[in-house]
Amino acid sequence: MISAKDVKDLRERTGAGMMDCKKALTEADGDIEKAIDAVAERLNRAGEALSRYGVRLLYHNHNAELQKVAEDQTALDLLIEKTDPAYVGFELDTYWIADGGGDVIALINKLGSRMAMWHINDRGCRQQGPFLTPILKEDSMELGRGNLPLEKFYETVRANTAVRAIVLETHRNWIDGDPVKSLTLSGEWLRKHLPGTGQAGSR
Repeated sequence: MISAKDVKDLRERTGAGMMDCKKALTEADGDIEKAIDAVAERLNRAGEALSRYGVRLLYHNHNAELQKVAEDQTALDLLIEKTDPAYVGFELDTYWIADGGGDVIALINKLGSRMAMWHINDRGCRQQGPFLTPILKEDSMELGRGNLPLEKFYETVRANTAVRAIVLETHRNWIDGDPVKSLTLSGEWLRKHLPGTGQAGSR
């Protein structure tokens, strides 16, 4: 019997839809690793079907895929391993990898040519001081105003991937509640610090 909790857990680990997760768990008799394998196979089939029309399927991550399915393996590791590079690429969101405690540069290198798009964002806190306590809650920030080493990420992306587009993303934590202000500041930082990205889109 597949419970709602089982479906919720698989959704959180893979980002797949509810019905896809329920079907995968049913086929895997509740085994989470086998269910992730089933999700990967569905991605492969979808990617193969799309490729006939010249469309490449890209998987976009959040932080949930960094949950461990084994001592030395995350759900994202399994999805990378089990999906076919010919049919499934990746739209890597480095904000969520950092948020989940992952090694961003190692993951960029691991994906290599399978990384076709990069979602760029910064991570930090708007509050200024006190600087010792209390513990602060971090959120999305304008590029260059957080703590992520974005220029190092960019160097690695340029050297080792097939990224064709950088997507400038915000998470509603805007300056004065104004997305235009936040995107304008981030766009200025992109043009200044990451050569060749002046035409970056936004999301």
